[in-house]
Amino acid sequence: MTTKDEIVRFLSDFKQKLEFWGLQIRLDRKKNIDTLAELELTALKLKGILKELKINDYSQGPEEDILYKSQDMWIFGKNIKGREVYIKITLGQLSDKVICISFHFLSTRCNTHLINDTNYSHEKSNHRKRNVAPHREKKHDISKRIIRH
Repeated sequence: MTTKDEIVRFLSDFKQKLEFWGLQIRLDRKKNIDTLAELELTALKLKGILKELKINDYSQGPEEDILYKSQDMWIFGKNIKGREVYIKITLGQLSDKVICISFHFLSTRCNTHLINDTNYSHEKSNHRKRNVAPHREKKHDISKRIIRH
């Protein structure tokens, strides 16, 4: 169960760290590169989109980060230029950049939730059933395809 306050706290921490340390984007995934190219987004524009994430963009999380073994991963969905985009982010390592693990189009609508002013009880979404589960890769697989901004 994820509360509204937990989501707000994560977004605040993420945006502060993004501003101070910067952004690391996973470019070893073709679908991330293709989405950025199709939307004509630079790293700077992506950073701006991440700064604009709101509680209503929340989809699921926190989830354990088995890839980087650092902070939990959080998943958001955002409509960008008329297309629904799946966004998976983490605070990353201490004293380092935040990480955008996934940024790609969805074939189905992302499970975002409208949240009221009271505590929000989030049921686990059915991403795996809709074939939008994140790919799990080993740490050594990404060593040369990460861009830092």
